[in-house]
Amino acid sequence: MNNSDNKELNRIYHTLGSLFHAGVAVLHALKIVREQTHDTKMQQVLDGFIKDIAAGDSFHESAAKFPDVFSAAVLAKIKAGEAMGTIDATFLELADASGSANAKDAEAEDPDSAGVIKFVNLILYAAVRDKASDIHFECSHEKKLRIRYRIDGALRELSSPSPGRIPELIIERIKLMANMNPKETRLPQDGRIQMSIEGKDIDLRVSVSPYTSGESAVLRVLDHANLIIKLDQICESPETLGKLRSWIKRPNGLIIATGTTGSGKTTLLYALLQELNSPDVKITTIEDPVEYIIDGVNQQQVRCDIGLTFARALRSQLRQAPNIMMIGETRDLETAQIMIQAAITGHLVLTTLHTQDAPEAIRRLLDIGIEPFLVNSTLTGVIAQRLVRCICQKCKEEYQPESWVLDLMGANQPAKFFRGKGCEQCHQTGYRGRMAIHELLEIDDPMRKLINHDAGLDELRRQALASGMVTLKADGLAKVSQGLTTVEEVLRYCL
Repeated sequence: MNNSDNKELNRIYHTLGSLFHAGVAVLHALKIVREQTHDTKMQQVLDGFIKDIAAGDSFHESAAKFPDVFSAAVLAKIKAGEAMGTIDATFLELADASGSANAKDAEAEDPDSAGVIKFVNLILYAAVRDKASDIHFECSHEKKLRIRYRIDGALRELSSPSPGRIPELIIERIKLMANMNPKETRLPQDGRIQMSIEGKDIDLRVSVSPYTSGESAVLRVLDHANLIIKLDQICESPETLGKLRSWIKRPNGLIIATGTTGSGKTTLLYALLQELNSPDVKITTIEDPVEYIIDGVNQQQVRCDIGLTFARALRSQLRQAPNIMMIGETRDLETAQIMIQAAITGHLVLTTLHTQDAPEAIRRLLDIGIEPFLVNSTLTGVIAQRLVRCICQKCKEEYQPESWVLDLMGANQPAKFFRGKGCEQCHQTGYRGRMAIHELLEIDDPMRKLINHDAGLDELRRQALASGMVTLKADGLAKVSQGLTTVEEVLRYCL
C-alpha cells in the first residue's frame, strides 16, 4: 500500500475506534465511515465489512479477505480485540502512531484541535442517524464526560471519553459551534448550531448550564426533513381524526392540546395548522421558540429580554386581523384573558397547557382566574397526548404475557401478544419509533353545567367519561391489542 492508502486506512481505524468507543452500533459505524471515504479501494473494503458482518461474520474473518490491505499481524490484533471485547481500543491502536500522537498533543492544547472537532462531529452525526431528539454532554466530578442520546423518549448512554481536559475541550467546542463565549463557565448560555448531515438541514438548539461537577450541554435536534407531520400520521384513530377536523372547521373557538413535556403537543398543533393553511385564511403564531418554519404562516418569536412577552405579542397580533392564531403555551392569566377575548371575537385559537389529562386543562383555566362563563363561551375541546414507543418490527415476536397483563386487558384481550426481542436496529431495546395516544374531551351541555358550578377535577373527569371520552390509558391499551406497542410502555405514561 502507498502512503495515501496508509493515511486513509489510519483515518478509518481512528474513526471506527472513536465511534465504537462512543457506543455507536457496529453496522451503523461502518456505514458512517463508508459514506465519509472517497477512496475507491477503501470503499470496497468497507462494503465487504458491511456485507460480511451483517451476515454474522467477525471482523477478522472479513478482513482476512483483503490480504493486500490487512497484514497477518494486523489480523491477529483484530482477532484478539474481538475476543477480549476491546475492538474499539484495537482500532485506535492501529491508527498511525505519529498521527495519533500529534492529534493527542493538539487536543490537549487547543479546543479547535482536529481530534476534538472530529469527535464532536461524529457524535452529532451518529445522533442524527439514530434519530435522537436530544444529545446530553455532562461533566462529572471525576472529570469524565457522560454522553447520552434520547431516542424515542428514552436516554441511552454512550461510552465516556478519557478524563482530563478532554471533556472541557468538547464542551468548549460545542460553545464555539453555537456562537457562545467558550470561556464563560459561570453562567448559563443558549445558542444554535445549523449544519447539514447526509444532505439534510439540521438545527441544533444548544443549552449550556454550569453545575458543581462542571458544565452540561444539551442539544435538541430539529430535523427539517421531518419538519411537519401530517395530522393523519399523528392521529391514527378515525374517530379522533374526524373529531379534531370537525373542531378546526369552526370559524372561532379555543382548542387546547395538553400533555407533559416532550409529549408532542407542539407537533400536533403544527399538524393542525398545516390542515388549516390555505390562501384564504391568515394564520399567526406566537412561539418560544419558533421550532419549525411553516410556509404561509406568520410566526413570531417571544423575546422576554426586550419585553416581547406572550401577552404583548398577542395584543399586537390581534391588530393584524388574523383568522387563526396559535399560542405556543398559555402560561399566565394575562395571556389567557387575551386569548379568550380573541376566541370570543371571532378567531380560532390553538394553544397548549402542561396538564396530566384533558379534564385537568379545564380546571387549570378556572384556577388561573378565567371566569366559568368565559370558558363555556369559547372552549371547543381539549386533546391530551402522550408518545409511546412502538414495537420494533425487525425483532417483533409473539409471547405469553403474565397474568396481571391479562387481568389489565380484561375483555379487550387480543388473540396474540407481541413484544420486541431486541436487535441491533433497535439498540437491543425492543422498540423503534414512537406513536401518539390520545384523550379527546369535547365540551357538551352536561360539562358546561359543571364548569358553571366551578366543579372539582374528579367531577369533571366522571362527566367526561360519562360523555364517552376515551382515556389515554384505554387508547394505549387499544394500541396494545393491535400489536403496535406493549402494556409496559403504556403504563409508563398512563398509570
